[in-house]
Amino acid sequence: MPFGLFGPKVGHQALYNDLCKFHTIDRKTRTLLDQIVQTLDLRQPAMIFLDADCFQKALAHSDFASQVDPIRELCFQWFGRRI
Repeated sequence: MPFGLFGPKVGHQALYNDLCKFHTIDRKTRTLLDQIVQTLDLRQPAMIFLDADCFQKALAHSDFASQVDPIRELCFQWFGRRI
């Protein structure tokens, strides 16, 4: 089994976990990212680090009505894109 910077590297979830650790994502933000990944049923969760449209889709979903500001802030910080 190959090992990466933060342990075993197996599959898309491992990559997502490593990216969260590498970018030192805090617990509150990680919880929000996990919710977005689950709600949007992202088969490759690391795409949230690459595709600003994930945040746009989350804002369109009623589950995130109370989290509009944090989602917009993340999108702006990571992609320089206002949504």
